[in-house]
Amino acid sequence: MVDEAQRDGQGSLQRLFRSDRRAAMSLAAGEAFGLITKRFTPEDADAMLPRLRRDLSRIRELIQTARRMNREKELCKAVGYREDGSLIMSADYQSAQATIESAVREADSLIEAIHQDGMLIKDLERGLVDFPAIIHGRDVLLCWELGEPHVAYFHDYTTGYSGRQEIPTDWRL
Repeated sequence: MVDEAQRDGQGSLQRLFRSDRRAAMSLAAGEAFGLITKRFTPEDADAMLPRLRRDLSRIRELIQTARRMNREKELCKAVGYREDGSLIMSADYQSAQATIESAVREADSLIEAIHQDGMLIKDLERGLVDFPAIIHGRDVLLCWELGEPHVAYFHDYTTGYSGRQEIPTDWRL
């Protein structure tokens, strides 16, 4: 029984941390199957920033909560077990598990909504988001990182963050 609860908690936490990997995989799948249909201008992308700042900050809070509750579960297990094999701090363990599950559900919902609106979360920890675009006839990704005042960079699909360049001034309205 305890082993099953432990696996459930770890699975939830791992799903949350795999979210940025899912974003990268969804980008690759979108490219391969032509599923990326929304294209952003720098102005369109800038208009999304207030929402992204709010949602990414919330996702980061949820990740921290899930990590803290996972540590709490470990502490509950460290206290020990009764003779019948049940956790001494079973109620605290279950409460931490419920908090993890709630955090994962909320984070997944926020991530899914961002992706559904055509944006691609590349790194949750850094708050790195790409926006599919076309600059001078070339498919590119506008690139923004939490803390930047506006979307000012782009890169090719293959070069990623290390290939960031400033958006050409003649492409901004």
